Amino acid sequence: MGISSRGKVSVVIPIYKAESTINRCIDSILGQTYTDFELLLIDDGSPDNAGKICDEYARLDSRVRVFHKENGGVSSARNLGVEEACGEFLVFVDADDYVEIDYLREFIKNKDADLVVSGYKSLNGDYFLPNEGRYEGLELSHAISDIIKNRSIYAPWSKLFRLDIIEKYHLRFDCKLRLGEDTTFVYYYLSYCASVKFISNDFYFYEGVFGGGKKYILSYAELDYLNKCNIAAVRQLNKNHNAQIEESFYGAKWNLLKGRYSMYTDKDSWKMYLRHHPSATLYDYTHLLQSNVYSTALTELEDLYKAGSFIEGYELLRDLSIFFTLSASQIRFKNEFQKFIYSSMKKNRLKRCDKVLSCLYPLRLLLSLIRR
Repeated sequence: MGISSRGKVSVVIPIYKAESTINRCIDSILGQTYTDFELLLIDDGSPDNAGKICDEYARLDSRVRVFHKENGGVSSARNLGVEEACGEFLVFVDADDYVEIDYLREFIKNKDADLVVSGYKSLNGDYFLPNEGRYEGLELSHAISDIIKNRSIYAPWSKLFRLDIIEKYHLRFDCKLRLGEDTTFVYYYLSYCASVKFISNDFYFYEGVFGGGKKYILSYAELDYLNKCNIAAVRQLNKNHNAQIEESFYGAKWNLLKGRYSMYTDKDSWKMYLRHHPSATLYDYTHLLQSNVYSTALTELEDLYKAGSFIEGYELLRDLSIFFTLSASQIRFKNEFQKFIYSSMKKNRLKRCDKVLSCLYPLRLLLSLIRR
């Protein structure tokens, strides 16, 4: 028995400077064994011949629709695709990627889930093949924390979305984000899912380095905004699924710097900053980096202590001190007791004495540890 045709898929491809790869990408979609789909090609003001190539495909195949727009970034291009989609389901593919011929067919076989996630492979050797699994109800709530640790969740591709969920909750990609806009979109969508299905295939071919590599150079204002968006998305997941995902890990700016930018040396980071601020000195950069993250850290620490999360506060402060390689001599301790607390935090000795220390060592003194 064949697969039901009552499951039209809208495939959205944002296109910018993709002249060399767009044919391969489009051909991989038009050659699908599952044929009930429309292909929406969003030309985001591409300065090369990619737009003309798209028009030629539309002339030859009625399933192809092309939209030309002024350049506004990948988020605005994807949003236009969402708004113009006529299918029941939605799939995103990047213009420099491609898929195997059964890519859509395998998604439709599992269309009863609100979100279907597959694997991928990259020409540089990066690879992910999920284990088959379905989550719903309480099982989904318990698994949410582990699901969002799965790196394939971060991107909009290798997934089948339901358009009715996207429209019901007015979900769109944030055009103010140049990095992480896809992750926040998936998190918000996931927060409204009643069921999630992982399928064990790697039919998506990803071109390049997962996570963007050194493609993006964010200003500190952008990092601030990304930090807020990430935390808001995680809070929505916690609220809708009654979960307890650690906000500081998924949204905190210092974790982003320590994690995503761990491939950069200090010299690389300074060079990136200098491109945006050519008259800045190295001292200006170092001071801004530390004070900017400290400001966010203070807010997070205040929230943790107001909620009575003393252990998390100690651990957060310890992580910050390690990240910035602060030593006791670099911090203006008021007395020997503060030095003892700082040393204990770095050696992870405060696991069992949080309530006692919270009385002996109030919040205002803890905050002073990371002030110059």
